[in-house]
Amino acid sequence: MRLGCRWTLEVLGLAPGSSSQEVRRAFRAKARDLHPDLGGDPERFHALHLAYQALTQVESPAESPKPAGGRKPAKDVQPATRTMEDYFQWRREQQPRRDALREARAERRQQLAARSRRRGSARAAAQSTRRLEEAAVQQAETPEARAAWLREVDSVNVRRQSKNRQPGKPLMDAPVGYRSVRSSQGDTVAVPIFRAPEGGRYYVSPLTSKRVAIP
Repeated sequence: MRLGCRWTLEVLGLAPGSSSQEVRRAFRAKARDLHPDLGGDPERFHALHLAYQALTQVESPAESPKPAGGRKPAKDVQPATRTMEDYFQWRREQQPRRDALREARAERRQQLAARSRRRGSARAAAQSTRRLEEAAVQQAETPEARAAWLREVDSVNVRRQSKNRQPGKPLMDAPVGYRSVRSSQGDTVAVPIFRAPEGGRYYVSPLTSKRVAIP
C-alpha cells in the first residue's frame, strides 16, 4: 500500500508502512471517539474522514469510506407514493358503503314500481267500467231503457264520489235540470245537468262518461 502525506498518518495515529486493515481499524476507533453524535469534535471528525479517504483512494478510488458503526448517510425523506395495493385496500374499505347505497336504490325502485302498478290497475279498472257503461247505454233498445241505464250510471257515480268524498263536502254536485242529447244511434235522451262548486254547469256524456261544460 502506498501511503499518502504525513498528516494523514498523524490524524489516524499510524506509522509509515501500515497495512490497509490497520488503516480501517484505526479509522473506526478514531471515529467512535470523534463522532459529533457522541460528543466528539466535528472539525477533527471531518479531518479524520479526509485522511481516511486520502489513504484508501489509492487502492480503490471508486469506493468511499463507510461511516463509523456501519451507519448510512442520512437521505432526504421522499413522500410516500401510493401503490395499486393501496388502491385495492381503499376499494375494499369503501365496499360496505357502496353496498348500502345499492340496496337503498333497489328498495326505492321497488317502491316506485309497486306504486305505479297500483295506479295502473286503478286506471285500467276505471276505464273498463266506463266502457261497460257506454256499451250498456248504446245497446239499450228504447229511449226509456237508455234513460234507465243513465240513472244507474248516475247512482254508480254517486257511490264512487262517496268513497272519495272529503269530510265536509257533498257527495256529488247538485242537479239543476235536464238536457236532451243525441245518442250515437240518433235517439234523443235526457241527461241531468249539474252545477259545479265553482259555479259552472255541465252534464255527463252518455257516450264518453266525461263532463261536458254548458256555456
